[in-house]
Amino acid sequence: MPVNNDEKWKRLFMNGYDEGFKAARAHTPQPMTVLTTVGSFCDKNPKGNEYVVPDGLCGFASVIVKPGNSSFAKWLKNEGLAEKHYYGGVYIWISDHNQSYERKKVHANKMAEIFQLAGIAAHAESRLD
Repeated sequence: MPVNNDEKWKRLFMNGYDEGFKAARAHTPQPMTVLTTVGSFCDKNPKGNEYVVPDGLCGFASVIVKPGNSSFAKWLKNEGLAEKHYYGGVYIWISDHNQSYERKKVHANKMAEIFQLAGIAAHAESRLD
């Protein structure tokens, strides 16, 4: 019995998401050290005190799927998994991994790679906060 597109797209999305999540959890970000000063917005610590953010730098990542009128892009939007992207196509926001830029980026890159292997035009975008 042939698989309908909804089931096919659901499997592809879940595989990409799961593989991206696993890759991100396996990645160890470079910790970020923050030095506080008196009068700063984060002066909960005494002057000259340092603290480490184990998840590293803060940032964002997403997966872009183009074109926006493709069957997969339409399915993503209909399922509430993607939004219209400003420069065309749709984007899947990576909201996992707290604020860790590196983990979000790894997740998005792996997810885009899985989509590409299935013949979907996809790429990852990321930026620091």
